[in-house]
Amino acid sequence: KDRIRDMESNTLDEAMQEAVVAAEESNLIKGTELSHSEHLPPMNTEATSLEDVFLLTDIISESELSALKPFTESLSECTQVHVDSWREQKKYPEYVLSRLPVVMADDDMAHLYLAQLLYISYLMKLLNIPRKLLKNKKTNFPNTPLLVIESIHRRFTSQGMVDG
Repeated sequence: KDRIRDMESNTLDEAMQEAVVAAEESNLIKGTELSHSEHLPPMNTEATSLEDVFLLTDIISESELSALKPFTESLSECTQVHVDSWREQKKYPEYVLSRLPVVMADDDMAHLYLAQLLYISYLMKLLNIPRKLLKNKKTNFPNTPLLVIESIHRRFTSQGMVDG
């Protein structure tokens, strides 16, 4: 078993090395620094835990948090009947719906946690939108504050601010 594991490990190491060399030779990563990517917030390179790598305020601005307040209040007042209805309508991803009881357990942090869940759901939705349909923001993100939609488009697409 150890011999097979060593062979698999060596094969994986070799494949990784080949991929790195190929990427460097094709200029895919030459001169590119992850911390300077236009689609990533600034990184704390001195972080000692995952939670400290990115600041939440560099991802979701205070104005976006404020714009999400009515939506987080609606989520915080929901009952199981609401959740079941939203599940049927596919209004929110299952991940968001399954996390609601957990995030609402902390009254002091519920708004922030719910805003994070909503933002994650918007990013998940963005990931599944074909590039040619990105211009129609209102169709892609119904019942979402315009400020948040524009921010997501500006930060996470190559199209930036688009008409919609």
